[in-house]
Amino acid sequence: MLFRWQQALDGADFIQVFEGFLAGGQSQEESFRSTQRVFRGADLRGGSAFTKDAAYLTGMLGVHTLLRIAIRDNRPDLVGHLFAGRLSLGDTVRLAPLFECGWLKGPTYVPAWASDLRLLAANLAFSAFIARINLDVLDLDVFMAFADQHESDASALG
Repeated sequence: MLFRWQQALDGADFIQVFEGFLAGGQSQEESFRSTQRVFRGADLRGGSAFTKDAAYLTGMLGVHTLLRIAIRDNRPDLVGHLFAGRLSLGDTVRLAPLFECGWLKGPTYVPAWASDLRLLAANLAFSAFIARINLDVLDLDVFMAFADQHESDASALG
């Protein structure tokens, strides 16, 4: 499957990547969906791919940074503003005074993970901890041995 994506990154067009997925054993429907995802937001004639994924990644990094700043500055309101509607990250900060004075209505629903800065901080701390795991000492064989052992232990328990 990665080979088909590499074709797109190397400049293949929609049809070429679709045919690559078909040749790889996917059904026509699966091949179309896979190709559609690769080209979402990109030129179907080739030359670019995964533009939507790149936009999502940029947004995710921005939201993560805003969450960390909100925790650092004890500003749970900024987290809540993310759920008030279609706002940019900058709007969540710039419009904060209008939310505070009631001129703008706050969100109707804020998920549990975002409504408690302590819970949010714990989740982000876990994420930071996981990111510090040194992958230099792992290879896929070691990882697969661990995964197989974990699955074996889990099925023995249950």
